[in-house]
Amino acid sequence: MDTLLKSGEFAQLCCTTKETLRHYAKIGLLTPSMQAQNGYNYYSFTQFADFSLISALQSTGLSLNEIRKYLTHPFRASLHVLLEERIASIDTQINDLQRKQQVLKGALDQTQQLDSWFDDSIKTSPEGYRWRIVTCPEEYYLETSMPYTQGKEDDFIRSVIEYVKHCEVQGLTPAFQEAYRIDEAHTISRNYAEGLCAEEHISKRIESARLRVKPAGRYLQWLNRIDLGLSVGDQRKKLEQGEGDFSSLEDNPMFVAYDALQDFAEREGITLVGDLYDVVLSLYGGSFTEAIYTEVSRRIR
Repeated sequence: MDTLLKSGEFAQLCCTTKETLRHYAKIGLLTPSMQAQNGYNYYSFTQFADFSLISALQSTGLSLNEIRKYLTHPFRASLHVLLEERIASIDTQINDLQRKQQVLKGALDQTQQLDSWFDDSIKTSPEGYRWRIVTCPEEYYLETSMPYTQGKEDDFIRSVIEYVKHCEVQGLTPAFQEAYRIDEAHTISRNYAEGLCAEEHISKRIESARLRVKPAGRYLQWLNRIDLGLSVGDQRKKLEQGEGDFSSLEDNPMFVAYDALQDFAEREGITLVGDLYDVVLSLYGGSFTEAIYTEVSRRIR
């Protein structure tokens, strides 16, 4: 014969309260096995398995009503379907959390990299740029070509939208402002806008036509400070006056820094090869009154 437990004893066994048991009984989820003449409720020891199942299902996010429907009609409401739906929901939550984790890790890496630039050992060029030579490991990016030239702004916007969609398909959080690459040919000709590509850093090599491998080697790195409020304000004034093109060297502070890096390397006798990379180290605050820092780099022969 199955052992009977008073409601208080059964509550202790299940690590719950008598109030919870009363609520379960009221909604028809878990009713006492027997009620004595004195009004005391008794639960059978085997009902501990029922309570454990209820707790397990509830911990996955299922409502008590959903659980009750299954326990009341276990063959009509398939447990397989119920659990598969819940697993799919949990998978979605996991993916969302992983994307959030990716954003936070990226933000942490950016701030730590920026902090490293303000060490006393960092040298400063005559133009006022901080610079260093470092050995870098091989890195991997997903990229899209996004040339920004006057009269072709719509093409630029379409490239950005298409890039964001591709990142979402790959399960990545699109952050096209984080990194840029300019191929060697356009770097040498200093026609930076035409060779501009957006980069999304990834942790490992994947099979993708968009995969871009940044070679390992020694790199000349250049810290660029951009006053967003000033640059955007100046650009707006020029556009209002019917002149100026943000893709030109004269107007774009990014491109000015690229020129300065290459001029500095030539003066110092440093031979640069390969593509030019520009990684944003500052975290955007949504305000054009703040300056941001980017790390410009190119490999040394």
